[in-house]
Amino acid sequence: MEEDAYDMIATCSSIKELLSIKTFHRKDGKINMCQAIKELLADERRIGLEEGIERGIERGMEQTLMLIIRKKIRKNLSLDMIADDLEEDIEVIRPIYEVVKKQMKNE
Repeated sequence: MEEDAYDMIATCSSIKELLSIKTFHRKDGKINMCQAIKELLADERRIGLEEGIERGIERGMEQTLMLIIRKKIRKNLSLDMIADDLEEDIEVIRPIYEVVKKQMKNE
């Protein structure tokens, strides 16, 4: 594809990334649009995968913390004691503690 046509498509589509990656796909004054789009999509999938992994790790950590707090509540530890045991600020633990207590009441 001619470089001018590529630039027009990239600009009109508001896909700024196409403009930034075009230098890697230029040959003899033409741009390989298909390869540029494939690269753009691969980058998006990679970023999406990384974000998904991060979210999964965060969710797993939250669930683990909830299980730990649940066990400590069953041992009749107070909110202050749980926060102290976990070496965490009470204001960080409080919302999780309240959710777990509510879940336990509904069991």
